[in-house]
Amino acid sequence: MRGINVYIEYILLTIITLSMLSYLYFYYQNNKELFLKLFENKEEELSFEKLNSMINYAIGFYSSSFDFNIKSNGVCRNNFTVFYRNSICYPDTLNISYSGDIIYVNGSYYLYSNSTSLYYPMDPKNPISLEGCYEGRFSYIVLSSLCYGMCIGKCYIKVLKEGKNITIYLS
Repeated sequence: MRGINVYIEYILLTIITLSMLSYLYFYYQNNKELFLKLFENKEEELSFEKLNSMINYAIGFYSSSFDFNIKSNGVCRNNFTVFYRNSICYPDTLNISYSGDIIYVNGSYYLYSNSTSLYYPMDPKNPISLEGCYEGRFSYIVLSSLCYGMCIGKCYIKVLKEGKNITIYLS
């Protein structure tokens, strides 16, 4: 009698395990894009952290140069470079009558957008880079003296630092 109970328990545990595995498999198949998107966002975040650490390293030298590849869209603006992330955001904008690319108000940085004519709040990452929601997308901004080019999808970045001047080439 005991042997039959153990056998029935074994069969029930096997059935429950198989049903759980099939449920997880079909859930993964139906939501595969969500899992892949989470992985891509983490990979994107790590690449921006690497870029930030390389910029921190370059700040310490009078003259330096480095090349970097990143999956992002990059655009040169007046005296800064914007790298757009894939994530969408909804910022609190500042609408004031002031002309300037970057302003510092009440302990916060604001970056001006020519396309929307608004100022977007930014968080400083280091002395020459900011991060925040810019024009509806999470963005990483590098303040530069000169910037050339633009890139879509995958950016090849060349950064040259000579004294206080930083030049960025995008392709």
